Amino acid sequence: MKDLKDLILKFLSEAESDVSLTEIQEKLRVSQPSLNRRSLQRAVLELVKAGQISRHGAGPATKYRSSNPERKDEQDAIPLSAAAKRQLAYLALPLIKRTPVTYRDELLFKYVPNKDFYLSNEIRTQLHDMGRTGPDDRPAGTHLRDVLGRLLIDLSWASSKLEGNRYTLLDTKRLIEEGKLAEGTDRIEAVMILNHKAAIEMIAEEPDHVGIDRRTFLNLHALLADGLMRDEEAVGRLRRRPVDITGSVYTPTAVPQRIDDCFIRVLATAREISDPRPLPSGLSQPTMQIRLQGSQNAQVVPFDEIPDVGDHRFIPARTSGPRSATRMQIPHKGWPDVMERPTGCPGIRTLA
Repeated sequence: MKDLKDLILKFLSEAESDVSLTEIQEKLRVSQPSLNRRSLQRAVLELVKAGQISRHGAGPATKYRSSNPERKDEQDAIPLSAAAKRQLAYLALPLIKRTPVTYRDELLFKYVPNKDFYLSNEIRTQLHDMGRTGPDDRPAGTHLRDVLGRLLIDLSWASSKLEGNRYTLLDTKRLIEEGKLAEGTDRIEAVMILNHKAAIEMIAEEPDHVGIDRRTFLNLHALLADGLMRDEEAVGRLRRRPVDITGSVYTPTAVPQRIDDCFIRVLATAREISDPRPLPSGLSQPTMQIRLQGSQNAQVVPFDEIPDVGDHRFIPARTSGPRSATRMQIPHKGWPDVMERPTGCPGIRTLA
């Protein structure tokens, strides 16, 4: 077992990004041809408990990284503020060393639209200048329809990737344009991507019939979750059951009435925001589509979900950060530079 753990630690310390259990097994198969998955899982779990490696994400998206100091690719990726570095260090701690937290509804109910901002006026102005697509008096959705083909592929791939989908950007392009399934993947991964395509098309093709409202949001959830949930009655509805999140000390609220109250407040708050960008988050995938709809109405370039900073930094922060931390810090340092990189893309890649 010690030799196996040493091999795992060596591989993770040399890896350029976080890796899944399957990737670890494939790497070690050369030197350990008889290694079975259960033995590997046991060794990895013991390393996590010992604090030698850390686990991030949940379900199919679970990945692992060495607890050694930052690798060169992490240091060079983007400049981070001291507060952001402290936050990442906190998220790398074993679960037992983090403070359990539950949902903080004051972040929602104390937020005042168009008065409270998480970005400075300078950065918001720069974002609008970068994202403007043409005259403001054009019909809603004009720019979105112009770039729909590219956006369908980019956003469908990006959001699915966050859920652990193994499709590459090229695989996604072939699936959407030619209906070809990627080799070595599950059918459910193709369904996930095609569901995102359907949700984006709904927003793009019916701009006058979608809005920041309950009907639109739940319809989007129904499209995104179609064929992916064991409980078919949960499709297109707010959660009614308690849930746990692997790899996090955050406990989501379990009271249906409270979930509904917060959902109503999210929609009401979002409708009042005049700047389409800082829309509060709710259900991750439908919220991404709602943000797309808000950008469409404002004739600005929609956000992309995956920044070019590597999975080792973004996915752990997204899946563990807001759920595990008691206080979040926004990494302001370097934001404008990061946001301006992919000028040729239909969506701006960002940390937001």
